[in-house]
Amino acid sequence: MKKYSFIIIALFLLGIYSLQAQLPEEALRYSRLSYTSGTARSSSMSGAFGALGGDFSSLSLNPAGLGIYKSSEISFTPGVVYAVSESNFLQNSRKDDISNFNISNLGIVLAFDATGNAASAGFQQFNMGIGMNRTNDFTRDVIMKGYNTSSSITSQWVDDMSVSLNSDGEPVINGADPYSSGLAWETYLIDYAVDDSGNPFLFSDMQGGEVEQTVRLNTSGYMNEFVISGGFNWDNQLYVGATLGIPYFDYYEDFSIVESDSKNVNDYFETMKYSTSLHTSGKGVNLKIGAIYKPLQWLRIGAALHTPTKYYLSDDYSASLSSVLDLDGNGNKTYSDDASSTFSYTLRTPMRFVGSLGFVIGQVGLVSVDYIYQDYSTAKYRNSSYSLDEVNGMINTNYGVGHVLNLGTEWVLGILRLRAGYGYETSPYTSTTINTGGSRNRISAGCGLKISKFAIDFGYAYNIEDLDFYPYDRYYITPSGNTYLTHNFQLSLAYRF
Repeated sequence: MKKYSFIIIALFLLGIYSLQAQLPEEALRYSRLSYTSGTARSSSMSGAFGALGGDFSSLSLNPAGLGIYKSSEISFTPGVVYAVSESNFLQNSRKDDISNFNISNLGIVLAFDATGNAASAGFQQFNMGIGMNRTNDFTRDVIMKGYNTSSSITSQWVDDMSVSLNSDGEPVINGADPYSSGLAWETYLIDYAVDDSGNPFLFSDMQGGEVEQTVRLNTSGYMNEFVISGGFNWDNQLYVGATLGIPYFDYYEDFSIVESDSKNVNDYFETMKYSTSLHTSGKGVNLKIGAIYKPLQWLRIGAALHTPTKYYLSDDYSASLSSVLDLDGNGNKTYSDDASSTFSYTLRTPMRFVGSLGFVIGQVGLVSVDYIYQDYSTAKYRNSSYSLDEVNGMINTNYGVGHVLNLGTEWVLGILRLRAGYGYETSPYTSTTINTGGSRNRISAGCGLKISKFAIDFGYAYNIEDLDFYPYDRYYITPSGNTYLTHNFQLSLAYRF
């Protein structure tokens, strides 16, 4: 069977194919925040600090919290993420785990007391902060395995392409994706034949399924935000602040699917492995403004607005495919091919609104609640060389408004602080036909010691998310029902001066 690589190369020059297919989920990934990163104190209260302040994490949530500080502070938070993935794929269940070490927070607050200036009546404090907060972690590793009796990934690839014959009777392949179906053509997983009427058609040996499938999705990386903030305290009643946020991230994704003829039911197919690798790096900018009002000594009301973040993104994408086939009855042979490219574009994430209440119970404790509103359908891509209107249309159709509710509490026992929190996020998907999962639950707890100018805090957060995963197009396969259980451990060290 003779192959015609020039067709695949020509198609490569026309578009980004597989990259575009991933962009809708990327927009969601870089728009949702974890709320259990940053400092250990914030994490242990599920991030519910919008009306409280006095913690460096608040600079990325409600910068008015910077005005709460009465003294300067430097803080540092290392952390460990332990991520467990449970999959249920083709009636088979399994569990996998992965961990990493990270720096969740590093920052300094400089406090300037203005009460000594008679001309500044009401003006109590002006504070500045600069540093970094972690806002997301992408650590996951999930393996899905089962026997598929109805389809192969080549089933989709066959349907994605068409074949015709030129004047010399040679095949011309149309619609090939150079990162997937085109590779299958080049590695002999897809062939063509001519029916009794002389019409050519494409097929694969395992097009109807009957293959053992092992799918792996491994992701890693982080999202941090560098913050430059200012905030003031007016008459110990009104606190106002602003943050210039410069988020930056690296995301790594390795996907693979292995199919094998474990029951020896296919004619010449033995095994194949299709792999993709994606590295996305991004830098962006946003502005956050906020206020906290204290109408009563025990009540604080907070509100903040986060402008959309404009990201400048770059993708390094590669795909490879290898097959082991016995095409001529003389034994198995291995065939392989690969493709790679880079792609640069911009992403505008949705605006975010934060409303908060804080209840302070004397010197004994506090309770706080944050509500966060974000319309994920408003995320938008732009690229000067390619039209991404189709992708933006998918985002607008598939995603809707997200609601986040975070609750936190802290109680004081001498030098000891005890904390707990709970958080819930609604699913961003507009329909269960798109994904039956997507909602998130968070349970958190922690403790701390405050001794003179020093503070040490420990925070633990347990995050639960159910999410459907389709190894290829949903028309051909039922999804793997995955549950992601993420354990965040953080230790904050702080010194006030």
